[in-house]
Amino acid sequence: MKQTEKFLYHTAAYTLVISLLFFLFGKVLSINELSMSFSRYFTLIAFSLVLSGAEFVFTIDKLNKLLQHIIHYVVMCIAFAVVFLTVRNSDGKYTFNAASVFAAIVLFSVFYVLITFLVMLAKGKLSNIRKSKRIKNGEKSTYSPRFKADK
Repeated sequence: MKQTEKFLYHTAAYTLVISLLFFLFGKVLSINELSMSFSRYFTLIAFSLVLSGAEFVFTIDKLNKLLQHIIHYVVMCIAFAVVFLTVRNSDGKYTFNAASVFAAIVLFSVFYVLITFLVMLAKGKLSNIRKSKRIKNGEKSTYSPRFKADK
């Protein structure tokens, strides 16, 4: 049950953040025709489900970290490309060509690397803070030597 809760919570969080960024983007660029139809919102939820599901690749301990990130990136990039290709303008026509798809994938890749770097940096800082608090509070390490030298 815990995994299901995490999956649904992250799906909701991704949906919220992406929709907020969508409307913020429209406000900054003063796009008046920007709207969120039910089908577009459903596509956004489907994309968020894929993003949330892709996180579970990081729970597989047998995979190398680099391979985990590559699998995660490929799944997310494919999902992003599918969502990007479903975007239509208000006339109902698709508004993409090969150059715009390439640019979207390049932008996605740049943002993926940037966000991955920031998350890894934040996790490193948090683990250092927790470690220093344990040492400061005088907590003993959970490490105990398996073989003790007899004197």
